[in-house]
Amino acid sequence: MHATARHFGIDQKRVREWDKNFETLLQRSYGKGKAQRKLSNGAPVFSEELDDALFEFFESERSAGRAVSNRLRWTRMSHLMDSRVTMTENTAL
Repeated sequence: MHATARHFGIDQKRVREWDKNFETLLQRSYGKGKAQRKLSNGAPVFSEELDDALFEFFESERSAGRAVSNRLRWTRMSHLMDSRVTMTENTAL
């Protein structure tokens, strides 16, 4: 552990903590828990479907190496809202 800590430039205590919590950390790296989902200011989520769709969009953009700006976020959210309204109108007919 000493060599690992020295190699990565971190303290040994952190390596021991990560080693002790390996299984928990591994479980958090799968599914929706794999990233911190701080897309808003902490207000209640308007729609889980829209939130999930926006999060998936962010993940795809970030994995492709593209930056996600505020303007792009709002554009994508308005597009998702429009498509949701269109789907709702079609099912109401």
